[in-house]
Amino acid sequence: MQKNERFLYVVRHGAVEKSAPILSDFNRGLSPLGVRQTLRLVEKLRNSLLPCPDLVVASSALRTRQTATLLEPFLSEPKEALFLDALYLAPPHRIFGVLDMLDSIYQTVLLIGHHPGLTRFLDEATKTKHSPSIEEGGCVVLKAPLTQSWAEISLEDFKIEDIL
Repeated sequence: MQKNERFLYVVRHGAVEKSAPILSDFNRGLSPLGVRQTLRLVEKLRNSLLPCPDLVVASSALRTRQTATLLEPFLSEPKEALFLDALYLAPPHRIFGVLDMLDSIYQTVLLIGHHPGLTRFLDEATKTKHSPSIEEGGCVVLKAPLTQSWAEISLEDFKIEDIL
């Protein structure tokens, strides 16, 4: 890892359980397929040369909390985790707002959220209308210069480092 770069792992939760009349969308968990998708992502992350995240930031929905738990083997030690209602089905401006609030001590952040907000966020962050779509249980890794705080990173600064 370069000491002069920040990394943002943008992770989409895996496939979810089918809707049940007694469950709200917020309380839907990962399906068995979603668990397998997330465990495959763990292996891809472990086999990559990418830095381990300093912080996990996720929607507070059940499926994103489950995704964070399943990703723990990629984290070399217990990390701080923030589960935020604001990230539930968040549009891009809300995701940028959460990033703007992050302390600059965090060099590498793992963000877990929902489609289509994450795809639209990537479109804006990478200044393209055809950014890579994040598959269920997938990840796009962005990097930006470390010389700036998270709040000071401009859209031109984000570059795609990897797609997992």
